[in-house]
Amino acid sequence: MKANFRVIGKIGFLLAFIGFLMPMAAEFQDAATSHLSALGLVPARSSYNGFALAELASKYKEQGSSVLLYLFFMIELAGIIIGILLLMKKNVPVLVDWIVLIASILFVLIIQGMVRGEKRIELELASGFSVILIGLIGSLVCQIINQVKPSKQNSIRNSKKCPFCANNIKKEAIVCQFCGKDLPKEEKANINSDG
Repeated sequence: MKANFRVIGKIGFLLAFIGFLMPMAAEFQDAATSHLSALGLVPARSSYNGFALAELASKYKEQGSSVLLYLFFMIELAGIIIGILLLMKKNVPVLVDWIVLIASILFVLIIQGMVRGEKRIELELASGFSVILIGLIGSLVCQIINQVKPSKQNSIRNSKKCPFCANNIKKEAIVCQFCGKDLPKEEKANINSDG
């Protein structure tokens, strides 16, 4: 069974979706305060998942940031839907994969800047943001592997093994580039009849 890296890459969108539901940002605490909150002496810090972060942005009249967070959520859903369609053997253009992936990465960078740049309440990135990054990096790696893999398969399809040295050579070869021996006549006849 061959691995379909295009479908496997959509698991990264699922991770990003899960990361959006996890705490993405939390109120900043210094070491002393976090130690006291661990003992139960100080209330624990507030953490915000993607939806709570969007509400926080709209609370501070930053509608653009709120809309970006909701758009990111919808793009991750689109990535998951593409994965489902691919599993159902539907034809989805590769360009759509790249558009969704690049848009997701851009939105993550914008969200990261938004969280770090929030002045009204000091926020730091939380575990959900890490899960989002891991998912999108995994998707990017799988997408790149998927793009590189077909050209390698084409080169294998257009090659054969030399009967003398067992190295892969082009089907059209008359002389092996590795051992320098002439290919047998029947090999040349088979190549011409196949081509």
